[in-house]
Amino acid sequence: MMRKKIGTSPDVRADTDPVFAAAAEWIVRVHDPDVTPESIAAWQSWMRKHPAHTEAFRRMEELDELLRSVPHPPDATSREMARDSYDGSVPIRLWRRPDRLVPRWALAASALVTAVALSLLVIASIGRWGSAGTRVIATRIGENRVVRLADDSIVTLGGDSRVAVRFRPRERDIDLLRGEAFFKVAHNPQRPFKVAAGGAVVVAVGTQFDVRRDTDQVIVDVVEGRVVVLPRSSVFPITLLHAFRPRLAAVSVGAGEQTSVDSVEIEPPSQIPDPADAASWQSGRLAFRMQPLGDVLQRINRYSSKPIVIADPGIAGMKVTGTVVDGNVTGWVASLRSALGIEAVDERDHIVLRRIR
Repeated sequence: MMRKKIGTSPDVRADTDPVFAAAAEWIVRVHDPDVTPESIAAWQSWMRKHPAHTEAFRRMEELDELLRSVPHPPDATSREMARDSYDGSVPIRLWRRPDRLVPRWALAASALVTAVALSLLVIASIGRWGSAGTRVIATRIGENRVVRLADDSIVTLGGDSRVAVRFRPRERDIDLLRGEAFFKVAHNPQRPFKVAAGGAVVVAVGTQFDVRRDTDQVIVDVVEGRVVVLPRSSVFPITLLHAFRPRLAAVSVGAGEQTSVDSVEIEPPSQIPDPADAASWQSGRLAFRMQPLGDVLQRINRYSSKPIVIADPGIAGMKVTGTVVDGNVTGWVASLRSALGIEAVDERDHIVLRRIR
């Protein structure tokens, strides 16, 4: 299969066009392990300004892939290095005039330097998610746990939850493997605090927010400060360089706002109906406002001694409003009979919900 030539039109040269220069700069910036939320937002804004920006970024992705395939050339001898007068500020195609013919090894070396630089950025970014130095914190069903991290941030885990903590000198990475966690982040703008959960990454420098990971989506509630929520692929350069999907564009979420993330899109921020609900589970109160029964059960099962399952798929989408206080799951289940016409059958290993017939 033939590759398209880099450029938005036959008359555009990628090595001198300012749009391509900007696209190349953005690729490097978003790969930086210390990329800030502001930089991510600025990149997204630049991409939306003109279709040519998106096209240039995509073509530079192709160039990046080609550079990764450049074989390692033999090392130059000291004599060859002494003869080399190539000025890296001049495009190769202009430098290769007869009176300025650059040796073949220099061309390969120039390409290699770029390829190695990009590769190192990829390795550095992926390496952040390795297992070395990882601390795993977990809770049992019905257990909440408060943990102070090495940077003085505080994480509160809900029932049946699990996080992996990886701290390095310039970054603080948390992976919410399951459940729910509330974060009080110690302020440090030079060391971003990143929480990965499902298909989302929440980036903060000093704030308070809640992240809940359900089967199909991730919910982020911000209590104080502001965070940026972006698709998880954006922290992995190899995936990032395949496509720009506007529906998965990063969003900024402020205090009193929430967003949800699934495989299709990141929802625009909306007001939390009652900000107190975002952290109420820490004091033994689970509150629900017009949420699907199936989603509600995912949270309640983290505090129920017996799993609650739905026998009738037709009731999973029924909207539920209510409160479970101090682990009184039995009382909440009983209330479903009068509120929604749902009966609960207490079997040996679980509780079954179905319509009353």
